[in-house]
Amino acid sequence: MNLVKVFRIFGYFVSVVLFVFGLVLVTGFIDYGGLKHIPGQLRITFGVVFTLYGIYRFVRLYYTKAKDETEKDEEE
Repeated sequence: MNLVKVFRIFGYFVSVVLFVFGLVLVTGFIDYGGLKHIPGQLRITFGVVFTLYGIYRFVRLYYTKAKDETEKDEEE
């Protein structure tokens, strides 16, 4: 397994973690420790930002992979 694949897997993992954390903030599903002391609007704002950023990272990684494979096929 080369280093590019490791970084790509790590990127997917981070994007999923960001997405899930954003959903947890938006829904308030887990009312753990300090999360219950955060005002509602701030919690929802950060939740939406984390969720959208997780989606952005995932889509960007996915299309970068497709672009790299297309360029690799064209070189051969």
